[in-house]
Amino acid sequence: ITYIAGCAHAVRTTPVGKVVFAAVGLLPVSLMISSSISYDMMLLIASLCFTASVLRAAYEKKGWSAAAESTIWAAILGSVKGGGFLLLLPLVILLFTENPLEGYRRRESVQKALSILLGGFLSVLLFDVILPAGSLFQFGGEIEGKMASSYVLRHPAGYLAMMLKSYVQGADAILFGIGGTRLAWAEPVIPDIVIAGLFLAVATFAFCEKDKLLLAEKDRIVLWGILALLFLTMPVMLLSWTPEGSDIILGLQGRYYLPA
Repeated sequence: ITYIAGCAHAVRTTPVGKVVFAAVGLLPVSLMISSSISYDMMLLIASLCFTASVLRAAYEKKGWSAAAESTIWAAILGSVKGGGFLLLLPLVILLFTENPLEGYRRRESVQKALSILLGGFLSVLLFDVILPAGSLFQFGGEIEGKMASSYVLRHPAGYLAMMLKSYVQGADAILFGIGGTRLAWAEPVIPDIVIAGLFLAVATFAFCEKDKLLLAEKDRIVLWGILALLFLTMPVMLLSWTPEGSDIILGLQGRYYLPA
């Protein structure tokens, strides 16, 4: 019930891409997550609603309701999965879509953006530093015989090579895994052709959808930048599961990329 209400709220809230928001919530892997005891459900709700509310705040230039809601969802993002999906915070740049922003409009946009950023940072500080329940999105922490996120800083070129090889070798599994070809314990359940059909249907509806908000070119660049950031950093959290000496990063699953 919580999951359905959260996804429905995201669809109602967003002024752009309602079909995409609804479709993400209805993908087989999303429904599996929503029916299991896992914080992944709350992560998916928070990422959908955070994105929707930021887009609403960008659309509604006056008032603080959407920005205030974005701050709440940013705080929730900071409290689940070690705060790793605060990588979505650069979405606040969308609040500065109007050019030029003069006088109080510029100040108000700055205040809204700072409020949202502060909500996320204070949350991750509280739940991962003051009251830690685990490592920060599996960053850090040395496990004998396994790699660690510190490897990225020591050997950035090596990490990039491992990341690219992992994506190349597992591209189809990750892509179709986002939809849900493998469910439960990564068991093959749904044929790839069915997931491909779902993706095609979503794309078709999305291109035909009439949105209230038209994203400027720089807004699109921001969105592509966030996607690139997520895909670049997501494998870092799996280094703690990867044996030392491996040439690929083990454990990448499509469901990790649902927020993307």
